[in-house]
Amino acid sequence: MSKHYKEKALLATTYKIEKVKKQSGYFKSNINKVIILAALFSFLAPFYSNENGKSMKDLLEISYTESVVFAFIVVSSFCLIGHVVWTIQDKSRLKELMKRKKELEEDIKSYDL
Repeated sequence: MSKHYKEKALLATTYKIEKVKKQSGYFKSNINKVIILAALFSFLAPFYSNENGKSMKDLLEISYTESVVFAFIVVSSFCLIGHVVWTIQDKSRLKELMKRKKELEEDIKSYDL
């Protein structure tokens, strides 16, 4: 590859790094929205019924309050798992991009010599 294409690849890699940094940490930056949506889901989930017409609180044979707490715990667990998984993916993607950027910078320096 010529120096021109390597410089373009370096620029694209730099933009990708910025994009990953900007988009990482969704749950941290939008914690209010996540909590509000989880609470809304938790209050509405006990009324959702399956094809037999039984709701979640009827299937589990618990009160409405207990089913709201149960739904909130389930949603919170999924959010926590998603946060951990996406954080690990972002870190590994960022590590790969930084490695690629360093390789491209070294290749461009070798053209200057």
